[in-house]
Amino acid sequence: MQKINLIPEVKQQQLKAKKNNLAATIFAVVTAVILGAAIIVLLSYIVARKAQIATANTQMNTLNQQLLAYADLEKTVLSLETGLGDIKAIVDSDSKWLDMFAEIEKATPGDARFKSMKISADFTVTAEIEGKDIYSIDRFMKSFSAAQTAKKVNAFTGVDVGSYQSTDNAVSFSTKFMINKDAF
Repeated sequence: MQKINLIPEVKQQQLKAKKNNLAATIFAVVTAVILGAAIIVLLSYIVARKAQIATANTQMNTLNQQLLAYADLEKTVLSLETGLGDIKAIVDSDSKWLDMFAEIEKATPGDARFKSMKISADFTVTAEIEGKDIYSIDRFMKSFSAAQTAKKVNAFTGVDVGSYQSTDNAVSFSTKFMINKDAF
């Protein structure tokens, strides 16, 4: 049996073009849908990442604020560790330092206490002292000027009181004196 083609050639070309147009249109629509979906997924990913970054930045700023409160504490602890290390080095290096500190403690009047003390290489002591009242300054001056070691030598020389500040229940003053290193 033989096939007879009764459709004119022009009509066959139109049908073929119609099929090609339909295939191209379907391909274009599918491609557009896939690209649209890919764009939506990428945009969603970008928005989600920005939200994560914003959350992380907020948490980081919160932690930094909390750490600021501990910065002062850390400085204080490091300062104390350094000071204690320096005192240990002084005490361990020479027994004269033990005698000198004992003499300072013995010479300090009962109503006065050292708030800070700095001893320089030339044995000059600069200190801040807090006393009970204005008479604490006088007792301090007399006690340190008269302090003698077991060798019957003045332990401290050049005792001088600088500025002072008085409040209702205390007096703070600065002092400077020399340690007589030959006395120890």
